[in-house]
Amino acid sequence: MKRIITTILSLYAGVLFAKGDAASESKKDTLYFNRTYVMTAQGQIMANSELKRMSYYTDKGIEFVEDNVTVMNYPDGEGGTHVNKTEENYKCIAGEIVKYVGKYTENDSITEMKAELYNKHFKIYGKLAGGNMSEWMSVDKDKYDFLIIFLPLSKIDLTKKVNHRKLIDIYDMRMRDVRIEFLGSEKVTVAGEEFDCTMINFDNGAIEGKLWMSKDETGTFFLVKEEAIHRENGPFEMMMTDFSRTNPNKKIDAPKAGEFGF
Repeated sequence: MKRIITTILSLYAGVLFAKGDAASESKKDTLYFNRTYVMTAQGQIMANSELKRMSYYTDKGIEFVEDNVTVMNYPDGEGGTHVNKTEENYKCIAGEIVKYVGKYTENDSITEMKAELYNKHFKIYGKLAGGNMSEWMSVDKDKYDFLIIFLPLSKIDLTKKVNHRKLIDIYDMRMRDVRIEFLGSEKVTVAGEEFDCTMINFDNGAIEGKLWMSKDETGTFFLVKEEAIHRENGPFEMMMTDFSRTNPNKKIDAPKAGEFGF
């Protein structure tokens, strides 16, 4: 069970960059989006998540930086409870994640990770509790399509019905084959707001399920609802519980050093 939350992050913390004319609108306006989620399994609340995204426009197109904090509680099998906290931060440029920082805490054990796209290679570094940071994985850019936390719909031909891609699973340090199937469209209401959603079936070998995705004002997709099965841990559901956005009308080219982790 302790691996399920980081694997699930591939389906909802990750964002989907859409095709279209978003970059042609209000150049360099900065928008902030907040989303909260609840994950349930067998009728029990297993995790709560909060994601904060800052999106902005540059000459390269839409860029964004996103923070994710997820706290998961589950039985340890001995009458107690495991507490698993995931803290992640990643930066996306023109639909591709280029930097990633993660910290995973389970009780008193801490694992740290850093990753970056550099010189056409995506390199992942990690550090276990008490250890030193070292390279864990390196993949050539032309050997993968996206990261497990990021599904770029702009590269998926949904008229094809079924698509196959390759992703880097940064949580299990392996490559995975992914099957993506377009199911149709549906409206979902969250906290009194109606969202027009694209429905897809997603199977990455560890998790298979349905995703309801909607677009924000920049044309970037985000998860609204998920019903899936983790092949080791069973069925679960992820539901967005709140969505808010602000636009302070700031004009920036990129985050300042130290903002949102970078």
